[in-house]
Amino acid sequence: MWQGREILPPGYVAMMATPVAASGGRYGRGQVWLWGSNPTTPGKDPDPEYGLPADTFWMEGHDGRYAAIVPSRDLVIVRLGLTPEREHYRPQPLVRALLDALPRP
Repeated sequence: MWQGREILPPGYVAMMATPVAASGGRYGRGQVWLWGSNPTTPGKDPDPEYGLPADTFWMEGHDGRYAAIVPSRDLVIVRLGLTPEREHYRPQPLVRALLDALPRP
């Protein structure tokens, strides 16, 4: 919803975040990542260690460009900064800080 107007079809966000079995639960049907980047433990979702809501999912771009979608907070966070892959940037601390700074809906 944007200013009271629905901009996506009903159920679309839920469809995007539905895990794809072949990915071991790491990817959603809508070509999204269900885990944030750079897990500290390979094969383990790093988002819980940052206290992110369980429904957080991600779109990842090139060299540190991310969108975090947090349906439970009616929030989309977009980072367009350039951070080379070799730096192993983790977007979760930024998302956590913004969640902490914003009022709860």
